[in-house]
Amino acid sequence: MRFNPFHAALAFVLVVATAPVFAADQATERRAVEIVELRNRTPEQAQAVVGRLSDAEVDTLIREQATIDRLLAATPDPEAMTAEDRQTLWNSTKVIDSLIEGDRRIAEERLICQQERRIGSKLANRNCRTQAELDAERERGRADIERAQTRSRY
Repeated sequence: MRFNPFHAALAFVLVVATAPVFAADQATERRAVEIVELRNRTPEQAQAVVGRLSDAEVDTLIREQATIDRLLAATPDPEAMTAEDRQTLWNSTKVIDSLIEGDRRIAEERLICQQERRIGSKLANRNCRTQAELDAERERGRADIERAQTRSRY
């Protein structure tokens, strides 16, 4: 095979053009491994966890950790945070835990807070529940309505 200057120049351009992408991927992977290590994992365990995550999951892991870092930088004591910030901190932690554990059910433990007013009152209460609790409550309500409709038919 003979030396072709065009092919050599093309190969050089490809290497130079893709080098920043590889560097960015390595930096992203390095950051993801650091995040997993923060949760009491050895470097080998952290590398294995990051290795099984998809690119989207790694991005989510880094984004949620950035949220936690931002919240703790503003207010280091979670007890001094606003209720919304504590909820965000809790939810971000649950998302990271679910990604690390590979268990999607952990993410269902995220808190969902709603302002609810009792019938006849103008004052709203803040109620926080997990998705599983909301689903169970919805199912109980559906079953109660179905039971009442079934009884009224006879």
